[in-house]
Amino acid sequence: MSTKRDIYKIRCKQVSSAFTSYWFDNIGKYLFSDSTVVSDSTVVSDSTVVSDSTVVSDSTVVSDSNSKEWSNIMNEQLDKLKKRDINDKNIRDKYEKKQLTKMYNDLLEKSREDAKLITDGLKDWSNIPIKYDITTADIFDQEVDAETVKRIYEVVDRYSNMKEFLDDLATIGNPYVDNLSKKIYRMIMSKRKSEDHEKKNAKKKKNIQVKLKKVKNSKKSSVDKSDNKPKKLKSKRVETEEQRKKRKENAKRFEDKVQDILDSIGVPRDEYKTEEQLAEENVKAAKSYKAPVHHRTPDFYFPNSPIKINGHIVKWIDCKNCVIFDGLSDEAEVSLYLNQINDYCRLFGPGLIIYHRPYLSTTKALYEYPEMVEHAMIKFHSK
Repeated sequence: MSTKRDIYKIRCKQVSSAFTSYWFDNIGKYLFSDSTVVSDSTVVSDSTVVSDSTVVSDSTVVSDSNSKEWSNIMNEQLDKLKKRDINDKNIRDKYEKKQLTKMYNDLLEKSREDAKLITDGLKDWSNIPIKYDITTADIFDQEVDAETVKRIYEVVDRYSNMKEFLDDLATIGNPYVDNLSKKIYRMIMSKRKSEDHEKKNAKKKKNIQVKLKKVKNSKKSSVDKSDNKPKKLKSKRVETEEQRKKRKENAKRFEDKVQDILDSIGVPRDEYKTEEQLAEENVKAAKSYKAPVHHRTPDFYFPNSPIKINGHIVKWIDCKNCVIFDGLSDEAEVSLYLNQINDYCRLFGPGLIIYHRPYLSTTKALYEYPEMVEHAMIKFHSK
């Protein structure tokens, strides 16, 4: 036998199980009384029983004032319950997302650690079948030898202004150096500018260090795990938003130029993946809270089989707009560059770095796997 109380409880549960008891105790017992007329003083017993055959007619007469009052209360409570349900759902979703994000970050950290152990690229590539063996004049060597690099350093050490520097550099008599001269000068000026910037902020940094020292002294008893991690170098590059935008536009044009060359020498686009395609696959995995598909994303990656360009086995190609002068180039950018190239070799195998200006022979000595990296150049004019 079902009572009105039971029917009402079921209805309440359908709206919100969390607030059924509260709502029933405060409102429900007045809505389903045995009396056809409900007055303000009406008291309904909790033991009121209605037989199975009892029918509550839609035409039950209730005083207009009470009917309107309880109808408004009921609608208000329903609105509150719906809002609380929505709020509860948002809280649950937020909590679940937080848990998933934490799980993904842990997975990402583990994936990065596992990637350091991958050595698939360090196998013997000499007997690997090559599908495309290409010789092209569009990709060529233009290397500055070690003796010339040494003479460049001598000029750098004694320069005073740009005109004197360029005139002195021209006495070396190497056309490749003439191509590099303005780039070298900009590197020098960038380094000097960053050094001047550091001097201006020396006092500010000193105050910060004093404050940090006080904080560390107050927390000597606690163990800071982050102290065991190597500190990341911070780039000292000083550039405006316009310069950064221009640099990125030139980088994109440079990559497009290399892709045009690959098209012209007959390498189908389905034989390689671009950096954008690799990044898209990683984004797709991240949306599902999965580990990255690719630990590194070179500009061009040949997943199936390597190709040969001018006699060099190539599993990946990366486009670079930099010149690595040890002690002159930005330390953070050099570190980033070397880590990137070393990872490419370890993960993928031998590869090719393409520049749009002459490159230094001394750069190879900085790599962890110098025998797996080839340098080349293409004709390209940046804006």
